Amino acid sequence: MIQKNSLSISNIVVSSAFGWGDGVPILKFFRPSYNELLKIALLTKTTTITKSMTHKPRNGNFNIWNPISWLQNIKLTKGGLYNSFGLTNEGSGKVSDVLKQLRDESYKILPSIYAENEHDLTFCMYDFLPKKSLELNVACPSSSFVFSKELLKRMIDSVRIDYQGIVIILKVGVETPIELIEVFEEYGGDILHSINTVPTMYKGKRMGKSGKFIFQDALQHNKKLRKITNLPMIMGGGVSSIDNAQAFFDIGANSVSLCTLALLNPNAAKEIILHFNG
Repeated sequence: MIQKNSLSISNIVVSSAFGWGDGVPILKFFRPSYNELLKIALLTKTTTITKSMTHKPRNGNFNIWNPISWLQNIKLTKGGLYNSFGLTNEGSGKVSDVLKQLRDESYKILPSIYAENEHDLTFCMYDFLPKKSLELNVACPSSSFVFSKELLKRMIDSVRIDYQGIVIILKVGVETPIELIEVFEEYGGDILHSINTVPTMYKGKRMGKSGKFIFQDALQHNKKLRKITNLPMIMGGGVSSIDNAQAFFDIGANSVSLCTLALLNPNAAKEIILHFNG
């Protein structure tokens, strides 16, 4: 668990998988176990983080209502999931209305933002109330944009000036330079979330790899990061069992995130949440 200012983050966090940030998840219509997981997240006050959103609506590679885009951008395997969603989302203005309704229903939701400059980040922040926290995603495998140390400094400054006391979470991946993490900590960043999906090539296309077949790589990567930062850490990557989650806690995680598991096996995700958050 992480306690920072007025923000409390549960032991187990669900990241991206509930779809808040890109419309209503189609799984709600077809999988009763997914709806049950939503209920358990509410009852256990599990922290959930939205799929990363941008200031303006963004048409990425994926359209939830277009079956062809499912075939082109999602590949299911026994080990997990390959995807190239490409930051498809409805924009922070529309998403903020959805999040307000969900917060009114007592869900614990943190917004995740992808912005390529401090101005877009500021516009995103205007849309969200209350302004207690934000996750800044600098590790989208579907984007070729490179975040510099100077840009990250400006982003932190712009948020701190306008919103004193806000908790800033940095979402990083295996390709995120260590120097960026060091700058984040030096400039007063609060929490590190590692890792995002693992970028890879699949049948000639760059995709993000997630699911249980990245667990060992994610565990080793987070173990290295734990040695170089004093920040509280949300660790994740390929968690598919209670033992997997415990392994992250054993190497120094303050919280552990689930994502792909919640999509592919909601019952297993529910078991982990009840064990650690119940």
